[in-house]
Amino acid sequence: MSRYIWITAIVIVLLVALGLKQAPHEPPVVRPDEPASENVPAAMAEEGAPIVSPGGLISVTRPQQDAKIGSPLLVKGEVSSDDHSFALRLLDDNGAVLVEKKGSYEAAEGESKGTFGELLIFDALKSKTGLLRIVANESLDNEDALEIPVTFE
Repeated sequence: MSRYIWITAIVIVLLVALGLKQAPHEPPVVRPDEPASENVPAAMAEEGAPIVSPGGLISVTRPQQDAKIGSPLLVKGEVSSDDHSFALRLLDDNGAVLVEKKGSYEAAEGESKGTFGELLIFDALKSKTGLLRIVANESLDNEDALEIPVTFE
């Protein structure tokens, strides 16, 4: 029994010795001069008043109308859909689809409305303006769509 204690003690001493030998080679910890929240572009810093679709099933707080956007684009809001999913499409000024994504959300039990936050990643483009289109109940009779004009950075 005492032999195992001695072996354990020797292993611990070796680990501490190796750690002390490595310590002078560790890079120094550098803290940024300014808080990270100051690095957020002004266009992305705040959400605005909800933009509501004609049918009232979709409301978006980010991005706002005519906002300057880049990739990645965070889209936030609320949606009410029969199947708890919706479609997001980012179009350029010619109507070409830059990125398309199926979004989903969780709602409280017995409710169809819930909040969402989806990230759209797209390549750099030559177009200056575009359109963010969000569609709820796309394949059903009560389809509702919201279109938000945007400007690309």
